[in-house]
Amino acid sequence: MRSATQTAIKTQRSFAIVSTPDRDQQTRTLSAELDVVGAFSDAVAAGRDVERALEEVLARCLYHADIERAAICVRATWRAGDPSSGFLVLASRGFANVPQALTTLAADREALRRASDDRTTVTTSADVMLIPLVSVDEVIGVLMLDTPRRAHWNGLVQGIARQVSAALALARRFERVEASERRAKTLMEHADEAIVVVSMDGTILETNRAAERLLGASTPGLVGRPYADFVRDLPTSGSMVALLSAVDGASAGTMQVTRPNGSTATVECTVGLVDVGDDCAYVTFLRDVSERNALAERLKGAQKLEAIGRLSGGVAHDFNNLLSVVISYADLLLADFADNEEVRLDLMEIRKAGTRAADLAKQILIFGRDEAPDRQFISLNDVVGSVDKLLRRLIGADIELTTSAAPDLGSVHADATHIHQVLMNLVVNARDAMPDGGRLRISTGNIDVMPGHEDPEIGLPAGRYVRLTVVDSGTGMDAATIAKIYQPFFTTKSPDRGTGLGLATVKAIVEQAGGKIRVTSQPGKGARFHVYLPRVDVPSVRRRNSSTMPAAVSGGHETVLVVEDEPQVRELLVDILDRAGYNVVEAANGGEALLIAEEERGPIHLLLSDLVMPRLNGDKLADRLRAMRPEMKVLFMSGYVDGRLPWRERISEGGRILPKPVTPAALVARVREALGPELRQQGGVS
Repeated sequence: MRSATQTAIKTQRSFAIVSTPDRDQQTRTLSAELDVVGAFSDAVAAGRDVERALEEVLARCLYHADIERAAICVRATWRAGDPSSGFLVLASRGFANVPQALTTLAADREALRRASDDRTTVTTSADVMLIPLVSVDEVIGVLMLDTPRRAHWNGLVQGIARQVSAALALARRFERVEASERRAKTLMEHADEAIVVVSMDGTILETNRAAERLLGASTPGLVGRPYADFVRDLPTSGSMVALLSAVDGASAGTMQVTRPNGSTATVECTVGLVDVGDDCAYVTFLRDVSERNALAERLKGAQKLEAIGRLSGGVAHDFNNLLSVVISYADLLLADFADNEEVRLDLMEIRKAGTRAADLAKQILIFGRDEAPDRQFISLNDVVGSVDKLLRRLIGADIELTTSAAPDLGSVHADATHIHQVLMNLVVNARDAMPDGGRLRISTGNIDVMPGHEDPEIGLPAGRYVRLTVVDSGTGMDAATIAKIYQPFFTTKSPDRGTGLGLATVKAIVEQAGGKIRVTSQPGKGARFHVYLPRVDVPSVRRRNSSTMPAAVSGGHETVLVVEDEPQVRELLVDILDRAGYNVVEAANGGEALLIAEEERGPIHLLLSDLVMPRLNGDKLADRLRAMRPEMKVLFMSGYVDGRLPWRERISEGGRILPKPVTPAALVARVREALGPELRQQGGVS
């Protein structure tokens, strides 16, 4: 757009070559054009939009040209327009309304075609002048106005048309920029990633909604604040520019976001450099990877647990075979040296160590989920009550124990032995956290978790639960320790006091029963463990105490086929059963057992077989032997029970299972039980 000074200089030059009357007219024309241009410039400078600025232009045009009507019309392609005429009205004066202006424009189609296509100023049959508005060799519209009453004003309206064309071109570029900014703003606002625009000195200039959620503050509370107030692991604001400059368009790595409420999140940051007016700024894209990292850690932990579980099952199986030999021979020697107290004391220590090792193997099996639970409907009140005296002896006199059993407590469907293990492990853990004494509280209760109040941290869904709570006043734990307490073999205790399997076993048992466990603790403020187990509306049953064997168990004279692939265990089993009076036939594997069954003339009353053996498992062996000897009873043994083996179905078909490590008393009792009283009456006659 020509400036007023440039126009004035051109006017002075023109005066030198025109006559005085023409000069006066030209002066008035140029003065009017400057007035029109000035009105447009003043309107734009005042912040009015293009349409309002053009309205000012038309008002001055009507005044100076002494006409009554004028309109500025643009093609529909310039902006979404009226499809009937292909034009829309940006500004008008003197017309009753916009439709009237469009009707006037479309009245003489030939004149409109010439003005828009041939770029020719034409006068319509209705004495309306159409002046093409041209921008960059493109007709973008027409200036429509009544034909001026004085012909010398035609030059004025031509000049106005040029200024309007320039203004429209500028307006179109401006609107495109605005539209682009709106699209960018919309994309920014609806982006999943947090976007923060940061000045060169590290001050937050702009944020989107995702950034508000991530940083925990609204945009007004973020703008103007130092970026380093929220995003940690950054250098100080003075050196942050160097960091951001070094990673323009690339990842700045993993950082820590700290919200005003103190909570944190781990984010990945990508940085880009953008122009902001006359300066530059950094656009940082923050992706919250806290959940992704947590999932990765859980997956890593699950894979580790799976690997350890597979290993633990095999190790515990072999371990229990060895312990069967240690414990059972200790029992046999205790019987042989009944009158030698000195030897008996040594043997008792051997047996005690073997029993402790067996307990450890059982924890490994539970942790590895290779011991199938014997679920019943039980009451946690019964569990707590049954071990109350034992717990008081376990924790010592310097720890005050209180228990609180909720009335009308619901039942849970779980293995009572496993739940005993959970309680014992939690109590031992609490005891060790109070070396100088303290307070220990055990309580039970019914808990209903309503929809909307789930606990996503431990994955506790809405539902009905029975809760077991163990609270101590011990040393407590920090967040870093809490994050690791369920990891197998992690312990804060000395090697002689902890194996690192206690809480790992607790978590495995609880989750195996369909429950969840939560811990809250702070250093110096004790710890609180909540165990949530699904509640069922079924009366609980009291289990009989089966941990003690009869003082004396009678043997028999029946024939027992012992199948065990471990030589030491097989020799032990044969020795025990032979001492009990049984006729024992042994085999090292399933193939040998089948040959013996084919060659043995007399009856084989009982198959005593390891459940897991190379080539031919005990359950498959039992199937083939039953086909040959339908009257034969079956008793399985195993150091672990893999959930994939159909051992429960085998029991229902007449088989039983004896867990390892075995003791002489347990073996003789279970063999006698498997053979049944009717065979005892027959005296084992073959």
